[in-house]
Amino acid sequence: MDREDSAYPISVRRADLSGPDGERVSQFVEAYLRQTEVEKAAHLGDTRDDAIRLYCARGFETVTSWEERPRLVCMQLEPDLLSDFDG
Repeated sequence: MDREDSAYPISVRRADLSGPDGERVSQFVEAYLRQTEVEKAAHLGDTRDDAIRLYCARGFETVTSWEERPRLVCMQLEPDLLSDFDG
């Protein structure tokens, strides 16, 4: 089924959350976004696993995160001490 972009217009709206329902609307939107992330992960799986394995195979090691973002993986590559002395 072909469809033209103009047949499905996108409207962007501003949200004023300063009213009496602002906190509840904000919580609703946050819950909705969280749920869509869960559904996306269930559908796609964790696509990071292959990349993490590749980095580990190249000598990177997982280290303690310096940020608190969920699911953030921090890695570092230690310099090879022998190559440092090759000059």
